[in-house]
Amino acid sequence: MTTRYVLAPEAALDLVEIWQYIKEHAGVTVADRVESTILERVGFLAGTPGAGPLGHSSVKITEKFYGAWVKSRQEALDSEIRKAWAL
Repeated sequence: MTTRYVLAPEAALDLVEIWQYIKEHAGVTVADRVESTILERVGFLAGTPGAGPLGHSSVKITEKFYGAWVKSRQEALDSEIRKAWAL
């Protein structure tokens, strides 16, 4: 069964720009293959909302085990950004 989804206008434009860039640097065949792969993955994620980069089927599990780590990484990143802008 195919899951139906609609790309946001910004996402559709990004996809067009990605395709054009790859076409210029690697050709139409590669651009088509990358576009097809992206759309295939988007379709998978649309049909499997619990799937994600960590592979957990539950957002609550992800938050429980990785929430503190993500927060500390975000705080460190925020600190580095503040330092960079202070220069």
